[in-house]
Amino acid sequence: MDEESKLETTVSNSEGYGGYIRLAEHMDQHPQLTILRRFGTLANATLLYYQAEITELEKYLEFIQKQDGQSDDENRRLYSRSWLKLSEAAECSEVDSPERRQYESIMKLRKLMAQYHKALYFHREAMSLPIPHTTMVGDLRGWIFGRVSLLGFDRETWESDEADLITFVNSTMDRLTSFVTYTLVDIYHDLIGRHIHVWKLYY
Repeated sequence: MDEESKLETTVSNSEGYGGYIRLAEHMDQHPQLTILRRFGTLANATLLYYQAEITELEKYLEFIQKQDGQSDDENRRLYSRSWLKLSEAAECSEVDSPERRQYESIMKLRKLMAQYHKALYFHREAMSLPIPHTTMVGDLRGWIFGRVSLLGFDRETWESDEADLITFVNSTMDRLTSFVTYTLVDIYHDLIGRHIHVWKLYY
């Protein structure tokens, strides 16, 4: 069965199920079940790509600086000691001219370095978030089953490697406490709580 047929089957079998909003509401009611993917491999790959691009540009800048330092043009020889000369040459010279290369490389490096350092900071923050307890992941999987049906590949999020999952609340809740906290509470709200609410509306 191809992916399109699988999607059509999933859609037809999931009518009446909740989606992102129902799942988000449940996570809001139970913050320790706000379990998301860290995307650790992709995050590391992104940092490596930044590092590779910056390294290439670093070597190119070193090459240009050496050429400018040995140039017959007196202004270019002064680039390494005068920001004014460097920036003025960039403003006055034609695009892609030798006089502009060093300045444009520095500007590109400045932008890339800012993005790289920002990515490093947020990666460190993400890595410091706790991995959810196995019981919490099991609770969320159990609650999703029969209640929520996502149609994209993200439906497999909570079936993936638990080491790549993060939560905002670290919990060591045991299975009995977990059952009482989530399963029984949900049953109460589904079967009893809503009837009490209706009764209060009419009496």
